[in-house]
Amino acid sequence: MAEAAEISGIECVGLVKSCPGGEFAVGSKVAALMGGLGRTINGSYAEYTRSLGNRCCAIESNPPWEELTAITESYATAWACLFRNLELTNNQTLVIRGATSAFGQAALADFYPLLQMASGVYLTFFSSFVFGTPQFSLSDVPLQAIAEKVAAGRYKAKPSRVFRFEDIREAHRVMEANEANGKLVVRL
Repeated sequence: MAEAAEISGIECVGLVKSCPGGEFAVGSKVAALMGGLGRTINGSYAEYTRSLGNRCCAIESNPPWEELTAITESYATAWACLFRNLELTNNQTLVIRGATSAFGQAALADFYPLLQMASGVYLTFFSSFVFGTPQFSLSDVPLQAIAEKVAAGRYKAKPSRVFRFEDIREAHRVMEANEANGKLVVRL
């Protein structure tokens, strides 16, 4: 049975209100993901949330909040799968199935799959639960560079829909009815 905290939500972006460990200055813009958010500690569906410093990443570029929120988990996971697991390099071809999801769109941002694949398949798995652990430092993921590409319009990270916090029940209805067609963002 999956763990679930009283407040769900596995990723967020915002401004640091307090940082007892000193990793980030008060007022810094950060993205936080996983690290128990919504599972073992209260998650991001709140005005304030807390996360371990190693599960956060400073963001210095200025895409709109909704776009910044849309990249956090999806783009970090896509990057980890493509460049850590698959060790993808220039001039390789990759075909991604399910590219209409938020993850698939993030993974396709710089790739143009061909219609045919060479014989042979390489299958790998990545669990985003490892972000921020000794196995996988979140600082390995170039979230700042990704945010800059989003801000410059190179990556199209617009969420499919943005909901006000008051409309969170509708956001869940859309998600559960499989009507999302990409990333859903809840804005406080």
